[in-house]
Amino acid sequence: MPKTSHTIRVISDRLTQPVGRFMRPCVSVDAFTSVHIAIERMREAGQEVIPVVIDGTLQGVLTESGILKFVAENGSPNDPVSTYAESAATVLNRATGAEALRQLEKNPCLIVIDEQNALCGLVTPSCFVGTTPEKPRPHMVGGMATPFGVYLTSGTVSGGKKGWYLFSTGFFLISLVIIGGAIADSLARFVPNNLYWQYTLQIIALLPMIAIFRLHPISGYHAAEHQVVHAIERDENLTPEVVERMPRVHPRCGTNLAVAAGIFSFIVWGPWDKEGQEGRVFLGLFVTLFLWRSVGSFVQYWITTKKPSRQQIESGIQAAKELLANYEVAPARSASPWVRIMNSGLLHVITGSLAALGIAFLIGKVFGIEIVSF
Repeated sequence: MPKTSHTIRVISDRLTQPVGRFMRPCVSVDAFTSVHIAIERMREAGQEVIPVVIDGTLQGVLTESGILKFVAENGSPNDPVSTYAESAATVLNRATGAEALRQLEKNPCLIVIDEQNALCGLVTPSCFVGTTPEKPRPHMVGGMATPFGVYLTSGTVSGGKKGWYLFSTGFFLISLVIIGGAIADSLARFVPNNLYWQYTLQIIALLPMIAIFRLHPISGYHAAEHQVVHAIERDENLTPEVVERMPRVHPRCGTNLAVAAGIFSFIVWGPWDKEGQEGRVFLGLFVTLFLWRSVGSFVQYWITTKKPSRQQIESGIQAAKELLANYEVAPARSASPWVRIMNSGLLHVITGSLAALGIAFLIGKVFGIEIVSF
């Protein structure tokens, strides 16, 4: 019979991939855990070592040599595992497979950590052998358009234009409000001072805001943000040709919430008599419930987004790739409420909004005109 040769397939691509992409998940124990419990968990998990952590931060590892020390010293099973923990051979989750392999020549396994020394997993030579695992993708992605590009977040990690770019979004949006208000105030002296004309002026104030937003590149980035989020959530390839054919309207867009608030406010506090306001609250809730999504989709398509340019699509794709790369090597797939708030970008936008209001207030003081009041 002819000789049959069997080969083990090594995934050479992993040499250039971040270690966090193909690391093994691992069980860990807190530093105050008793030794006998740590050994039992290590045995159950089938791990070569078991990391010792405090609040998720790596402190060391319990290895077979540490267990041997425990036995030789006739230690108590109730001793804390930290007593016998050793320094861990670590590798960053963003390090390449090639870097990890060089360290594995001297260590049987490596503990994978992030920049904050948080435990992510472990990597051994066997992690380089086998089939390529599917890349994890977040089930839900949020985002925001900035005047300079696209920002995306899964709540846990983020990608794209962040920091000062998100600050500029808040500054830009409030600037539009200030411009619209200034135009309405300049027209107010020429119309009767009654409730109906006050509401008419408020509607007139929206027109320059809508026009500027529609003409500004931010509306194209807003569309690119929606389209790339659709592509991620549908597990599509992130290429310009694919992203360009995704819908510009997204059901979770904040535009829908703004429209809902507008519909409700107009029905309840519009230019009507004060009598019967309680009934209008129920009417407002009823109408808003049935119209907010359809009207919101209309506003998204015709006002807050426009067909994005190729450069704007590329900005969305770059943000998406950065987000997915960060998500692959993230220590956890969930985040605390505080981390989610920070990653949402809302604090940056609010700060930018307050800065715009503050500057407008100071300009008004210098020139003796009231642009905004506090």
